[in-house]
Amino acid sequence: MTLLPPSPTVSVKTLVGLGVVFCTLLCGFDASANCLTLFRQKKFEAASRCFVKQAEKVGPSGTLSSTQKIQKGRLLRNAALTLTRGAKQSSSTRAAGMRSKAITLLKRYLSEGLFESSGMKSNTEKQLQALEKQIGYTNLTVVTNHPAAEICLQAGSFKKCKRAMLWTLKLLPKTYQTTVTYPLKPPVTQSKVLTALPRTRKTLVFTPPVKSESLLSIVTGDTGATMSLQNLKTKKSLVHRGGFWSKTLSPGVYQLKLIYPGRPAIQRTVTMKKGRPEILVFRKPGPPVLIINTTPINAQVYIDGKYRGNTGIKLKLKVGQRNVELRRGCFVIYKKMLTLKPNEERSLSVVLQRDAAYIKWKKASKGSGGAIAGWSVLAVGALAAGTGGVMQGLASGKHGEALTVRGYDLNKFQTLADEGNTFRTVGYTGIAVGVVGIGVGIATLIATRPVARTSIPCQVPLKEQN
Repeated sequence: MTLLPPSPTVSVKTLVGLGVVFCTLLCGFDASANCLTLFRQKKFEAASRCFVKQAEKVGPSGTLSSTQKIQKGRLLRNAALTLTRGAKQSSSTRAAGMRSKAITLLKRYLSEGLFESSGMKSNTEKQLQALEKQIGYTNLTVVTNHPAAEICLQAGSFKKCKRAMLWTLKLLPKTYQTTVTYPLKPPVTQSKVLTALPRTRKTLVFTPPVKSESLLSIVTGDTGATMSLQNLKTKKSLVHRGGFWSKTLSPGVYQLKLIYPGRPAIQRTVTMKKGRPEILVFRKPGPPVLIINTTPINAQVYIDGKYRGNTGIKLKLKVGQRNVELRRGCFVIYKKMLTLKPNEERSLSVVLQRDAAYIKWKKASKGSGGAIAGWSVLAVGALAAGTGGVMQGLASGKHGEALTVRGYDLNKFQTLADEGNTFRTVGYTGIAVGVVGIGVGIATLIATRPVARTSIPCQVPLKEQN
């Protein structure tokens, strides 16, 4: 993570142990040193508030010069990046709150045009998308079936209210108390507890008190969706287009036809009874999502025979049966047939198994079997050859002594000559055995030498990076 200098005229200091770059102001903002101190102390939220305070001191964005805008933008961005750093060291709930604040700051940075280049703008937009994925918002839809109903969501100090028949919003993962108050005499309040989980969709439906008529509410979630409703008895039809439709109907049986743009029609038979509301919630058909991870990482992913990237990937696929193959050098190919449904999000985590050829090579590389025998024979051969050489030296010594006594002591001459011949014979034998042993040992080592890693005959060839 890199904290940007608050203005172009700054000196850069490296934060030891954190591996981030931070720049202090040289233009009179003494409080910048306090922000740096708080950051070093890992008081990330306090440091972020400090940066925001300094940004506010620069002045309203609409009145600033280009240099001042860059200065203010960098301070706001530093505030956001500080929260992002703190989120990595916090509990999941607190981290989500910190990332949410960082998103607010980065959106302000973009909306007020405080970026210094198009590249910085693009990077910030990408960071916003990454933060939203990390948070894993809950997408909530609240249906009240009354245009003046007041919806309130509360969790601790957080509280947000709105008057609407339909309210769609994103929420941080936590538990919320949801209340809907209908403007009747007297007012009627209904409440529900919502447990917002990361990356989920929730729909809460509230129904106002009704008397004789039957209220039908349809949630499509797509403003381009077309709904047609036909009374099967009277054959009268009603048509509506949008993300929500609430209609008071007479009791009876109706045929609903729902068409999303570019999608096949969805048909449903609805029976309306006197005084009993009906709520239908649809979700626009979307592609299934498959998240694939492996141990070890970076296996190649093939979907229906086509390479789609390496594991750790999130793919949008076609509905139906999909053939998944995972390949990594010198691991057994993993194959699985999956049946995927619209809007489904599925995770596939696989521990890959080693190829038998690699296991065999690994054992050979550790010097087992023939390699051990080869070294043993080579050692014995070297020892025999060395012993033979020593015997040859002793033989030469005995023969030399025999020559010195030959002229005056034939018996001693004969004894020394025989001893020398014995040593000579043993020496030749030792050398011969040694040469053969060394040759056999070398041949065995060559024959049992493991092949190179990249030449192992695995089902999937092994590359150096594996």
